[in-house]
Amino acid sequence: HIERYPALMENEGLLDEYIEMGCLVQVNISSFTGASRHIRKKLFKYLETGRVHLIGPDCHNLSFRPPEYEKGISEIIKKCGKEAIDVLEDNAALLIK
Repeated sequence: HIERYPALMENEGLLDEYIEMGCLVQVNISSFTGASRHIRKKLFKYLETGRVHLIGPDCHNLSFRPPEYEKGISEIIKKCGKEAIDVLEDNAALLIK
């Protein structure tokens, strides 16, 4: 959940170092709609430049943090196109193989 770590959000070079070491980057899907404007803007930039590999719901239980993909998916499609979702789905499929 890189959006929770200011060092990774503000330092693309540091994030790139982790990615070059083989780390995958995951973002909470709700952050694409519910985070501050500054964070959302950076997340979309990271997604467009291939620095976001996976998305997750941040679901801890169905009562207080239910999985809410629809709004986030809609926002990603609106800002980055359906192709961005296709890449994220492909990444998830590769991860579970």
